[in-house]
Amino acid sequence: IIYSLVARGATILCEYTESKGNFQQISKQILEKIPSNKSTKVSYVYDQYMFHIMVVGEYGLIFFCMSGKDFGSRIPFNFLDDVKERFLSSYPGEQSKRIQPNGLNREFGQILKQQTKFFNNPRQNDRIQKVKGQINEVKDIMIDNIDKVLARGEKIDILVNRTGDLVESAELYKTKSKKLKNNMLKRNIIIVSVIAIIILIVIFLIIWFSCGFPSFYRC
Repeated sequence: IIYSLVARGATILCEYTESKGNFQQISKQILEKIPSNKSTKVSYVYDQYMFHIMVVGEYGLIFFCMSGKDFGSRIPFNFLDDVKERFLSSYPGEQSKRIQPNGLNREFGQILKQQTKFFNNPRQNDRIQKVKGQINEVKDIMIDNIDKVLARGEKIDILVNRTGDLVESAELYKTKSKKLKNNMLKRNIIIVSVIAIIILIVIFLIIWFSCGFPSFYRC
């Protein structure tokens, strides 16, 4: 799960992602095309990504997430169902209608972050869900192409810069920097050692000529 949000119609109440890219703008375009007065579950496919949508028509709420295509539909919709239950428990009835745009980013955004991390770990998630007997099969979900939602012929390129890639690059940079630092330290030690040896040789030669080598009779 790369990106998730909760919206009232086309108005985003809260959203969460650890990645960067233009997928947020594309998600908002999709959101504007989704009717919020009829409960439904639908997934839209585009290239290597899928947009999963759960609409609660009674309150005009839309629970939305984006994931990699290989991630399938079961886990994303279990995620959306979990988020929906938590949201309706915290903001029951008509309360969501009084929430300002992005007004829950700090409060409910933490829930999105927590549950995104949980559902992105399928082994842990499935193990716990099996114990609870709460694994839900994905049923009655329409999967369609995103072109059906956006304007016909509209060309989009989804760009995702995952935080994991940034972390990996940072670790590689850190490793190279450490190696360079160690090489510089070794080089400095060698230079200092050579200088020290030269100084000792010079001191020895001065003593040699001053005191009269080899008997040192003048010292």
